[in-house]
Amino acid sequence: MKIDSDFTHRVRPVLTAALVVCSCLTSRSIATAQDFDAMSVGEFVQMQSKWSQLRGTTLKVEGRYLSKTARQMLFTNCDDLLFEFADGVRQPASRSRTVQVTGKLANSKQGKLVFVVTEIEAIPSDTDRLADRRGRLAQDDAAPWYELADWAARRGRFYQDDELIAAAADLRNTGVRIEYRQTGIADIEPLYALARKAEKLGLPHKIRDELIHDAVRRELRDAQQKDEKQWAVALTHAFNRLPGAGAAVSRDDTVRALQAEYEQNPLAVYERSDDETRRILNRLLYSAAELERIELRAAKDGSNGFEIAKHIEATLPELAERAEEYRQREIDWQSGRLRKLSRDELLTLCDRLEQRDRKDDAIQARRDWLAAQEPRLRELGNTGLFDLAKEYVALLDDSDAAAQIYIELYKSRTGQQTAGAELVKLGYQFDGSKWTRSADAVPDATADAIRRGIVRRGMTDNQVRAALGKPTSVTRFAVRNQVSELWVYEDHGVAIELRRRGAESDSIATEISDLAGL
Repeated sequence: MKIDSDFTHRVRPVLTAALVVCSCLTSRSIATAQDFDAMSVGEFVQMQSKWSQLRGTTLKVEGRYLSKTARQMLFTNCDDLLFEFADGVRQPASRSRTVQVTGKLANSKQGKLVFVVTEIEAIPSDTDRLADRRGRLAQDDAAPWYELADWAARRGRFYQDDELIAAAADLRNTGVRIEYRQTGIADIEPLYALARKAEKLGLPHKIRDELIHDAVRRELRDAQQKDEKQWAVALTHAFNRLPGAGAAVSRDDTVRALQAEYEQNPLAVYERSDDETRRILNRLLYSAAELERIELRAAKDGSNGFEIAKHIEATLPELAERAEEYRQREIDWQSGRLRKLSRDELLTLCDRLEQRDRKDDAIQARRDWLAAQEPRLRELGNTGLFDLAKEYVALLDDSDAAAQIYIELYKSRTGQQTAGAELVKLGYQFDGSKWTRSADAVPDATADAIRRGIVRRGMTDNQVRAALGKPTSVTRFAVRNQVSELWVYEDHGVAIELRRRGAESDSIATEISDLAGL
């Protein structure tokens, strides 16, 4: 069939204009089209480059008007286009400044593009429309809430309406809350993703922080049932993602009360807390999980209490009291197996007791340890008894107890000469039948030795200096948490080895050697 070329030329502009309008209308949100089939002023303005193509096409536009007379009006933010009322158009009785007009674009008598209005009606304000649409939204589907939020945000930006912009944020918040309620208890990554979405939507950081907080709690709970590596990963996430998790918090009464409340209802307490309080809560959550991980390594008998305490104070310095509890457990464990301790272990135990102002307990520990060693040393004969006597002096500075052992040794032929010499050093004399302390003997054997310029094992460094003066040379070396010093006295021809355990303990003379034999 032959088509008239003039007919095609006349119809093409009309078809083009219709397609433009259809394209514009279908690009608008479904929610908006359901309420009104008119395009908003904002959408109409976006089409300004195509207005000339839309001449003669019936259009519907809605929005807030800026000014209106009986003959014409201007829409807000569309003051480049005059809307002229055709003859006979009835003005709406409502005072609403939101209207919908029907009409066509055309050229005025002066050749300027105008919109000829053939019908005008008042429509609900944006606030009223928003309230109506919001009231019809389901509480279990987030998508419509986001769509309505987008509508409110577009209108708010176009009209610079802070109330609509705030309403859009509230709608998005509700949408996020709906999605939050729909997450399963094991959903961790979806919750992190929702937190990122909240941030992308421009919602307040408090909402994002709540989601991350719950995601971290879930991740920590899940990791506790897995291996150490997974737990370490979860703790790293907590440390990096929760503001304040890495900052120690002093555990005063206020923080303890907050902690008790948080443990009862963590999500509700976190939601109502301000940023500063949330930082404290983040630290409490992190420190509780880290402490639990550390305590998994603790021996039930308390034998590694000092190691556990070291880890606690390294990562959770505010839990010094908890660390000390573990140290006390190891001290109790050592005390409970006192008979089995080596001499070095005994000295370590005594150092720990003395550092805690328990000097009487340290003395009793030395005494009980020696009492436990005595049967074994007696089985070794004279050698064991000599060692026992020396330990009474070295560990307890008890020359009387040592003298009684030397008197016992004196009665044996093999130990008589050495025992007698030791008794003389202690200020004893033999009257032919028994040993007694000399009348002028100093009760304190150590003080007597100092006066006579004699150094004995068990003396402290200060006592050695008092007996012999300043050493010719000092050589210091450290091995296994123990500092040893070799003091050389060339004038006296002796070398003395002193050892110290712990930063605050005294150095004790442990070996005395003749320089001629070195």
